[in-house]
Amino acid sequence: MGSAMIACGRSSRSHRRAVRFGVPVDTQLPCNDPELLADTLLAPLYRAATIYLGWEHIDLVEFTRVMFDRFGINDVVPHRPNSDFETVFVFTIRWGAVPRLEFDVQKEKLGPISDAWPLV
Repeated sequence: MGSAMIACGRSSRSHRRAVRFGVPVDTQLPCNDPELLADTLLAPLYRAATIYLGWEHIDLVEFTRVMFDRFGINDVVPHRPNSDFETVFVFTIRWGAVPRLEFDVQKEKLGPISDAWPLV
């Protein structure tokens, strides 16, 4: 698998970003189940993929806690206010003999995203 977008059904902003990136959008997962989201993303199907994840702020923070727990990371999950649409949590999984999670916080710097469809 190449690239895909997995988005919470309520996240139209994420859908616009997926269109901008030119990747398919999967909205089949419930928005409030971070364990299922982790199970899905850790499945063999996605091991060689780049996944863009668009999720509600509070659920994404909880998802980060789940991922930290699964990989034995004891760091504090960074706070992400609801008004912050530029911060991106980057999860990189190294699938070696012992899988390892690398976590980074970055800024998108996309600027304003038009509400007009289609995006050009």
